[in-house]
Amino acid sequence: MRNKSLPGILWVAARPPVPPFSGVTGKTLCGITALSSLTRVEVVSFVEERRREEVELRFQEYWEGRVASSHWVAYGPRKSSLQALLERRFQFGTEMESSSLMELLDRLLRESPDRLLFFDDITLAPFLARYGENAIMSPHDCMSRMFSSHLQRRPLGWEAARLLLQSRIARRYEREYYHLALLTHVITQRDRIWLEEINPRARYEVVPNADLLNPGFSPSRPNGWDLLVWGDLRVGSILRGTKTFLRELSRFSPGEGRTLVVGRVTEAEARGRLGEDLLSGVTYAPLLEDREGRVQHAKITVVPDDGGAGIKNRCVNILSSGKCLACLYPQMEGVERASDLGALNAMDHRDLARKVRSVLADGSWEEIASRGQEIYAREYGAEANTQAWADMVRRAALLCHGRGA
Repeated sequence: MRNKSLPGILWVAARPPVPPFSGVTGKTLCGITALSSLTRVEVVSFVEERRREEVELRFQEYWEGRVASSHWVAYGPRKSSLQALLERRFQFGTEMESSSLMELLDRLLRESPDRLLFFDDITLAPFLARYGENAIMSPHDCMSRMFSSHLQRRPLGWEAARLLLQSRIARRYEREYYHLALLTHVITQRDRIWLEEINPRARYEVVPNADLLNPGFSPSRPNGWDLLVWGDLRVGSILRGTKTFLRELSRFSPGEGRTLVVGRVTEAEARGRLGEDLLSGVTYAPLLEDREGRVQHAKITVVPDDGGAGIKNRCVNILSSGKCLACLYPQMEGVERASDLGALNAMDHRDLARKVRSVLADGSWEEIASRGQEIYAREYGAEANTQAWADMVRRAALLCHGRGA
């Protein structure tokens, strides 16, 4: 049902919000889904000319009846990652800063000037210099801290240099642009605190993600696995966490239990990254789905991260699905009310491995999983998420009217 107290939204999406969605587009999916149920939402996004017809068709099939209209702008001239970094811009930012987008936004705002703009990615921050007086900025995370955390313990080389430059570019964007918006939206309190230190002139609003990207988990009994260690071994903090957790787990129960490690790289790459000794006692798979396309299940699902910044969509997926989650406390950012009560949490991987082994022994993982799902549904589910998005838009509209006065 439309809410007449909410202004219309022009949602500028950095990536086309079309299936298949990923963690990167999770915030976009949550925001458009919530707001389109309450007010008129028009989407503006970017497309490659050769794929325009395909993208527009997929968008229409998914969003028909919910999104009022869509507008598409061709990407600008492409530049290499190195060129973008040397110009102190993100790669996507270089492509997006086109006169075509500004012409489109100017026209749409002339037609209906009472609409709020929503810029859904840090790459769009430079547009705040022109449109910030009636815009919400949403970088998702404190991106400078995220890139910095991914850089930790990374060996010297091009990848480390790229992450360092991206962290510095992100910090420049955070300092120079975020205060120009009515509000800057992030998905965890930790990101808000970090950004307030970087740019105290900006106004921040925290709205977590809801789980609209469930990978196919269900609360059914596991298919043979005691533990599913689910991560991305290309990310430094997850690689370190996986190594440490498996090492600590072997101290408590050498050779016991059935553990599946999912790491997003080939088995040969995993052996090179984790080492033969750690993989010898577990089963490895690059993807969550098995060869028949079915999602793997286990009694306990471990998110083996020991750093990073911002909420982990994996944790949200596990909780909302009624699966037993195990992770360190920082990974519960955004769903803190489920900590300890509806998940297994610890300060370090040694304590986490001990708790996992204890719960497997006494069988309480089912009770923890059920409680976690109940807490998630009550505190972070779709209804609560929609209300939080609506409150943020109302606050932005009030600020916009105040500026106009």
